[in-house]
Amino acid sequence: MPIRITGMNSGLDTDAIIQELVSAYRSKGDKIKKQQTKLSWTQDKWKALNTKVVKLYKSLDNLRFTAGYNMKKTSVSDTTKATITAGDKAVNGSQTLKIKSTAKSGYLTGGQIADKSKGRKATLADLGYASGSSDPALETGTYRISGNGVTKDIEVNGNTTIADFVDQLNNSGTGVQASYDETNKRLFISSKSTGKDADFTLLALDAKGADALNAFGVNVESATSSAEAAKWMEYYNTSGAPGAVDTNKLEADVRALAALKADQAKLTGEVEGYQMQNSKLTGALGYIQAKKDNDTAAIQAYEADATNQQFIDEVAAAGDLDVLAKTYTDTIEANNNSITANSEKMQENAENMKQYATIDSAKVTGQMANAPASDPDIDAYVQTLTERVEYFNNNYTLNATTGKYELNADQRSNGANKVNGMDAEIELNGAQFSSSSNTFNINGLTIQALAETDSDIMITTATDTQGLYDKIKDFLTEYNSIISEMSSLYNADSAKGYEPLLSEEKEALSDSEVADWEKKIKDSLLRRDGNLSTLITSMTSAMSSSVEIGGKKYNLASLGIKTEGYFNTTAATRYMFHIDGDPDDETSSANGDKLMSMLNSDPDKVIDIIKGVTNKLYDNLSKQMKPTTLRTYQTIYNDKAMATSYSDYTKKISAWEEKVARIEDSYYKKFAAMETALAKLQSQQSSLAGLLG
Repeated sequence: MPIRITGMNSGLDTDAIIQELVSAYRSKGDKIKKQQTKLSWTQDKWKALNTKVVKLYKSLDNLRFTAGYNMKKTSVSDTTKATITAGDKAVNGSQTLKIKSTAKSGYLTGGQIADKSKGRKATLADLGYASGSSDPALETGTYRISGNGVTKDIEVNGNTTIADFVDQLNNSGTGVQASYDETNKRLFISSKSTGKDADFTLLALDAKGADALNAFGVNVESATSSAEAAKWMEYYNTSGAPGAVDTNKLEADVRALAALKADQAKLTGEVEGYQMQNSKLTGALGYIQAKKDNDTAAIQAYEADATNQQFIDEVAAAGDLDVLAKTYTDTIEANNNSITANSEKMQENAENMKQYATIDSAKVTGQMANAPASDPDIDAYVQTLTERVEYFNNNYTLNATTGKYELNADQRSNGANKVNGMDAEIELNGAQFSSSSNTFNINGLTIQALAETDSDIMITTATDTQGLYDKIKDFLTEYNSIISEMSSLYNADSAKGYEPLLSEEKEALSDSEVADWEKKIKDSLLRRDGNLSTLITSMTSAMSSSVEIGGKKYNLASLGIKTEGYFNTTAATRYMFHIDGDPDDETSSANGDKLMSMLNSDPDKVIDIIKGVTNKLYDNLSKQMKPTTLRTYQTIYNDKAMATSYSDYTKKISAWEEKVARIEDSYYKKFAAMETALAKLQSQQSSLAGLLG
């Protein structure tokens, strides 16, 4: 705004005069601003109401279909043995349940370790490992940790600490968690999950490995160790006296496994080659098609990739693109046939490799397949396996009664105990079920097994009438809240004479006075609004509609759900529904509880009535929220029209402010001309006075 110095010659407060002269024009602009503010408040009022109506509308999807009423409740005769939750698909009636076992995690409590106060830092050498060796660090042993479908062989030596051993277990990927209790000097190892498939096994693979596990107090008997011993003892020939390791069979199996691995690698490489060639040929076919279609963009894209140069040259040299495309297609088909054949052979090899599961496949290289008999790698590995067979022969004994190999008693860690992981097993209505956890999901029931049972316990499933009652009540509470707000807005007191305040007008009032003034206006914004009246009528007519069931008509009143009489209500409460006997409703709490009675006696009829009414309400709201030129989808007011009006107000305000500025400038120019004339007059008067003495 320019800085103006006025009234120098006239002595008039020209600023005040001009502001008074343009005030009439400015007041018209202020009126437009107030209209825009009022429109903005109206938009906000509608938006808030629209949000609530849309929320109610969406909630009706759960009330207008039968699936929304599939509410069940289940009781169990002994809650100390099981907890039961009923889903929508649970069948009403009684069932018998017997819990034969609960799911358990594998758990190993180690024997006491003589760590001599070094705690987690104690090494195997400190614990007596390889005590006769000049350097225990050179004495290596191997143990195997298996669990959760993973098997890992780990080496230890005299320098391995308790902390190292714990880390090895925790980082093995076998789903175990290990810790060392320095107070009790014991290792604790457990599977992270319940169930037999998540169980774990610690197994020594050689004498030094057994010494290490014993030093750590965790060498225990298990079904897995028994099975492992049986596999290795197949390589021990007991027919002679004394028995001996069948090194020829060991070497033959190592070579057989190496040959299978070499063949797998070859087949895998071929498949990858076929797949790469097919990828190129598929690109070539695409390029040919692009050439046929004269697709310039696609052709340029292919030719921009240098890796496509070979087939680009072939296409350029081809006399007949169809013949070349046929060649490419035939090659792809042949490659696919080869991939299928290789895959089948690889599957066969994988099955054949299973018979050599005892031998560590990772330590058998494909080069061993065609190596000479004196190959040092084969000799060294066979020697390692020979020592392993001898270890199992020396430390496991075949139990003639059970037919299983058992770890010798003198090899088991004193005080150690292993609890095997187990699946939970239950019997429901005589049928057997098992689970790795204690949770069973069966035909709509979620059963949580807590403890084993000596006899059957009873499960009883029925319709959850209280849940249905609460569902209906929640719907009515939401509906009442919205219809009451709408009625209050429509029947609000008039705010005639009240208009939004300008900044300078607010300065003359206190904050509370401003708040009261604006509240008066905002409360009346939707008074006698036509859209609101239509919406109220639409909703109330749906809620009072009838539903025909078996040739008879029913409505909400048939369920003891009614509105109060016209003369007993205010405008805000006139359309609200009350449930007879509802203890939370002072209006109807003294009446008989008809709704709950009907839910207990005929829940299907209640559901059909509520479905019919809510379907009608849903349909009526859908009609009110259809998009038009004036409103968007799922909107109950003319939001498009209001947005246009708001924009028009903005333009009008801007245009009017420019007009006021022009008028104001015009007045300033006129007063400035007057000041100039007065200045000249004063100058002439001064000159004349000087001439006259």
